[in-house]
Amino acid sequence: MSAIIEILIAQAEWREHKAEEYPDDERNLRAASALRAAAEYVGVLPDDDQRLRVIDATDVDHPGGERTHEVLRRVGFHHTLPGGRYPESLDEPSAILDQLAEAIEDDEAERLRDEIDSTDDT
Repeated sequence: MSAIIEILIAQAEWREHKAEEYPDDERNLRAASALRAAAEYVGVLPDDDQRLRVIDATDVDHPGGERTHEVLRRVGFHHTLPGGRYPESLDEPSAILDQLAEAIEDDEAERLRDEIDSTDDT
């Protein structure tokens, strides 16, 4: 199983537990559903999908930088639009993967910069 699928499923499971803890807050179930849908979507993508290639090119088995965590935290928790509408398009599987690929790439670039900076200090 791809590391990104594992991350999406783990985050969905965490949201499901939060939904039990806070049953009046529908955002956790919405987030869990969107994360599971994203995991299923990733599972059927061809190996040459550019977003998967970006994610696979990172030197990290389980990406976990600040931007990546922020993307995962936001799923299902975007601010509502005027009139109380929720921007569901941000939680569509393709949009989630787009955001994750960009965040993982940014986190990896930052990790590499930090690594270079730390070797320059020696």
